Amino acid sequence: MTIFLRRLAHLLRRPRVERELADELQFHRDMARQELESSGMSAEDAERLARRVMGDVTLAREESREVWMAPWLEGLWQDLRHGVASLRRSPGLLVVSALSVGLGIGLNILLFMVANMVYGHQPTMREPDRVIGVEPGNANQFSHPDYQDLVRSGIFADALGFGTAGLSLGSADAMRHVNVAVVTSNFFDLLGVEMSLGGTFPPGAAAPAREPRMAVVTYDFWQARLHGDARAVGETLILSERPFMVVGVLPEGYRSVFGWVGPQIYVPVSSFTLPTLAERGSPSLSVLGRLSPDGSAEQAQREVTALGAELERIHPDRDEGMGRPASVFPATALQFRGTPGPFFLVGGLVWASVSMVLVIACINVTGLLLARAVLRRREIAIRVALGAGRARVVQAMLVEAVLLVLSGAAVGLPGALVLSRLPLPGALGGLLEATRGFEASLLAYALALVVASTLVCGLVPALRATRADVVTEVRQGGEGGTSRLRFRHAMVAGQMAMSLVLVMLALLSARSELHASVADPGFDIDRGVVVRLGLDAKQYPGEARSRVGDRLVEQIEQLPGVSAVSVAGFVPLGGDALARSFHPAGRTDIRGPRPSTYSVGPGYFRTLGIPLRRGRDFDDRDAAGAPVVAIVDETFARTFFPGQDVIGRLVQTGGEPEAEVVGLVGDSRVDTMGESAKSVIYYAFAQRPGSLVVHVRTLPPPASMISTVTRAVEHVVPTVPASVETLRGATSLELSLRRAGTLVMGVIGAVGLLLAAIGLYGVMAYLAASRTVEVGIRMALGASVGRIRRDVLEQALLLVASGSVIGSAAVIGLAPAFRTVLVGIGPLDPLSLAAAVVLLAAAGLAAALLPAQRAARVEPLRALRHT
Repeated sequence: MTIFLRRLAHLLRRPRVERELADELQFHRDMARQELESSGMSAEDAERLARRVMGDVTLAREESREVWMAPWLEGLWQDLRHGVASLRRSPGLLVVSALSVGLGIGLNILLFMVANMVYGHQPTMREPDRVIGVEPGNANQFSHPDYQDLVRSGIFADALGFGTAGLSLGSADAMRHVNVAVVTSNFFDLLGVEMSLGGTFPPGAAAPAREPRMAVVTYDFWQARLHGDARAVGETLILSERPFMVVGVLPEGYRSVFGWVGPQIYVPVSSFTLPTLAERGSPSLSVLGRLSPDGSAEQAQREVTALGAELERIHPDRDEGMGRPASVFPATALQFRGTPGPFFLVGGLVWASVSMVLVIACINVTGLLLARAVLRRREIAIRVALGAGRARVVQAMLVEAVLLVLSGAAVGLPGALVLSRLPLPGALGGLLEATRGFEASLLAYALALVVASTLVCGLVPALRATRADVVTEVRQGGEGGTSRLRFRHAMVAGQMAMSLVLVMLALLSARSELHASVADPGFDIDRGVVVRLGLDAKQYPGEARSRVGDRLVEQIEQLPGVSAVSVAGFVPLGGDALARSFHPAGRTDIRGPRPSTYSVGPGYFRTLGIPLRRGRDFDDRDAAGAPVVAIVDETFARTFFPGQDVIGRLVQTGGEPEAEVVGLVGDSRVDTMGESAKSVIYYAFAQRPGSLVVHVRTLPPPASMISTVTRAVEHVVPTVPASVETLRGATSLELSLRRAGTLVMGVIGAVGLLLAAIGLYGVMAYLAASRTVEVGIRMALGASVGRIRRDVLEQALLLVASGSVIGSAAVIGLAPAFRTVLVGIGPLDPLSLAAAVVLLAAAGLAAALLPAQRAARVEPLRALRHT
């Protein structure tokens, strides 16, 4: 290492060292001459003999340099200087390469920032390899009594529990709904998280009698809500009308175990924040355990399973199924437990698309370097003939490729950072907002891109340029055979194929979004207003929620312009899906997708415009304590009771009594617009209350009724945080995400098409220039200008057609992968494919038009002079 640093220092101060070396050599020669003169030799003879004794000065300099600097480092430095000088003489090559590679690297960097934030989220914890997630055999969460039994069992060195609760933040005149993390007192201590201000929760933080209760806030919350004041520790937050004292502020870089979007307030678990605290049959806590020094995940899994079996034996009615094998997994995998496949599929498709853009850009640079190598074939051949080895010539050409790729990175990396800081609208802007933290991994990824791009761009041109016979290359005056043209044509065809795939994905995304925006969801989406209420679980238990819902319905239905009002526990297409285990009473033989279960009030189907096919709607008879009833949709009836009358049948969900089916309604979309018809079972809200949502059907446009409905809600529950919006607005999350995805895919497709067109232009321009003599001869023999132009355009269209065929085959092969994310169209949509081919052909013609014009303007006499 010391030798390397010494040689590097010599390289940095080389001019001074060279002068010192020349002075020293001259000094020794002068001393030898003076000694010879003092012995009586003439000045001329002394000079001649001194030169002979000292030897070749140039050779002495080279030998000295080898001591100071390794030959390979000297050669690399020479190649670097030569490469810089060479590229300065070719500004067009530098600009095109920088823009091409810059676009590819910039898009990859931007995507990496997003992916690293979402998929690479690593929770802040000490010794993360010793912390594992635990799921009991019957569910993905523990009840608090079961969690306490797990802690007392000694299976883990320690274990923590956490969940979420919806509370209101602020006073009555400035109240908003917030998600709060509900954690056990040892949460931060087990994870090893140190506060930037204050401290963690003491052991008795969850004591029921403690007042005020405690809270820990994130750094962002401290900055935004508490103004970054160092005296914030000790301040009081009002959560659902209860005081919580801030005891700590998390560090700035803290990463939550909840995932990349985590709560900003942490409070200890208590009967206030977790109303089902004492209920053993109410799973409510996710659990992480820290392994003991001699423990293992496999051993912990066996012991947790044994504990679950013992708890099921002691509490068979509350812990049913706990004896089944438990699950353990790395704590870092917690945020994606149960995540649907399309979530990863969409990310994979976007990443593959952006990677194709970089490959297209690299192919452009490869083509330019191949053309440059042909123009420099004599120079390369002479260098080889003079003794430069093939490895040295390849190194020199790779250095030029490195410089081109670095110029692209110098454009792409700052461009990605600037784009991530732009105030973009919608879901895309919110996603980019969270990527603004700069990490060392970003530089590592950028470096990997530079290395990979350099190899792709420079290795093939360098190897092809140095493999030819030296004498043949020196004598040759043409292109050097058709093999190089075939290779470059194959590269352009590959570019066109990848561009077709990107354009096809962009068109499919756009058409899918269009279909999603106009598709029939099975309910009237344009005549509704939705009221979401943040009812405190302690202040408003089940029956109290029903009473609040009844009062709101009574108040709102008196408003002019309101035709129907009902309550429910969810908003269809609003992200409120909840799948639960189900089977018809007494039957366990049915396999397949489980239906979704929801709670709705009387008049819900009429309010949303969902047709009632048979039976009756819910009414006042379906109150708490009355026989449990349910209404199902048509898909449910076809799936579980094919060819039978579903009215009067009994159904049962896990942990609840049997319910009699009293009605059959039409199908409607619940989770996403792209889903196939699914089984749904609706329960009476009064018998199964949950989150409270009020649906209002209006006669005038819904937007004009928002203020009126808001005043009615404030009149009934003035201290409860509520949000009022149109039904279409409440169901716009999916459409917003689709719109953001369409924008991303559109940009990727446009960039890919542009780069492919640039690549085609480069090939056609070079081809037209290299065939100047041939074109001159043909024109001298009578070929028309139109014919010459048509030949160039036909060759370009042939390359486009080849790429289209390859790209279409790739689309067919990829079709099953993105079928699930499309709405209203198939992945082989003929209109999208035809439009993609037309766009590709148009781009190809536009790219080949200028080279065709140049070829047609060749003067025969001037061309023939070059033969």
